[in-house]
Amino acid sequence: MIRRLILLAAVAATLLTAQDAETLSGWQFYKEVLVSAGEGLATIDLDAEALAGSRDDGEDLRLYDARGNEIPFALRVLRDVQTSERLAAEESNRSATGDIAAVTLDLGDEHGDHNQIEVVTAGANYRWRVSVLGSDDAGDWATLSERAMIFRFSSATSGVLVSRVRYPVNRFRFIRVAVSPDQKTASTAPVIESVTVHLAVAIRGQELDLPVGFSVGEATRINGRPASTYTIDLPGRLPTHALRFTTPTENFSRQIRLESIEGDNVLPVTVSSGRLDRQGAQPSNETALRFREVFTPKLRLTVVDDHNPPLQLIQPVVVSAVRQVVVDLNAVAEGPLRLYYGNPSARAPEHDVGAGLPRSLDEGVSRLLAGVQQFNANYQEPPPPLNERAPWLVYVVLGLVSLALLVILRSLVFDVDDDGESSRLSV
Repeated sequence: MIRRLILLAAVAATLLTAQDAETLSGWQFYKEVLVSAGEGLATIDLDAEALAGSRDDGEDLRLYDARGNEIPFALRVLRDVQTSERLAAEESNRSATGDIAAVTLDLGDEHGDHNQIEVVTAGANYRWRVSVLGSDDAGDWATLSERAMIFRFSSATSGVLVSRVRYPVNRFRFIRVAVSPDQKTASTAPVIESVTVHLAVAIRGQELDLPVGFSVGEATRINGRPASTYTIDLPGRLPTHALRFTTPTENFSRQIRLESIEGDNVLPVTVSSGRLDRQGAQPSNETALRFREVFTPKLRLTVVDDHNPPLQLIQPVVVSAVRQVVVDLNAVAEGPLRLYYGNPSARAPEHDVGAGLPRSLDEGVSRLLAGVQQFNANYQEPPPPLNERAPWLVYVVLGLVSLALLVILRSLVFDVDDDGESSRLSV
């Protein structure tokens, strides 16, 4: 009896939280993407419409071909990325002479390019000078970096560590590293714990200029100081990490504050503050303000003028990192493709395509263009949750759960003996 009640209560609770299977009727918008026959990878850049209509995380994006087949894809955000690949190396000739500690690394016959070392030394607070030499035969050495600095400073609450040294990209087989103390902090040779060789690569991101609406500066005051505010409206809640504008003022140094404005009833969030400077005429008279990425429909820039005339901002541009859908054309049976978006409750598609993508795509990769935004004729607003459609069911579930708990409690209070007589439990 108890098991039946518990099972019935679990089934009823499941009905309250059940979700419909994923269908395209849950997506509000789509864009058609023309695609010709081909092989290999292709990319589709998300424009402002697609960014505004989709979720911040992009998990509601779906891609279908003309035959209705779902096409796997990967979503990439093309930000600036610093990557580092460690090369295998064999250590030799470790030595300490006077106040200089040194070690040699052999990268072997089949090593690749390298341009960075990481040096780990003993101690919690230090400042060392590092020299890096390279050689093809461990006999004739060329200087790659001289008197670079690594350091570490620690406190009870924070710490700073710089342990890497960059040098020009090369293919020397042997690397000789010498570490000596800064005479101001130590006079004995450092203890080298390890040295590793790396190839550090900076992958340049791509940026998208977003269309904006702009209002000229309005007079205001901050802490009693004259200031001007500039409001920048975006066409939806979009990701952004930079603001560019031109101004005829060649020399200025102003305190600024940049805020994200979500709505009238939401407090503004400061995304950047400090001092904005420009000295002398620039080729384009352009000033750039970069900040951590935020999703926002509106930005507000406040500039403290003091006794200076307000800055004249011309052609402000809000910048976003390019978000790119990467698709394997071999999976497309027939074009055109349809890129669907606009489903707040969609789950992440979790395609395997992204697992095998290279860090950067070759120039030869096809770049497909998405058309204008179209409304999905099959779209249906999601039905209200079952507990709103049948509120009585909530009381049924609560009643069943309460009855099950009551039966369980009764079984704990009373113990049935072998003769079928009830006796109260002794504790």
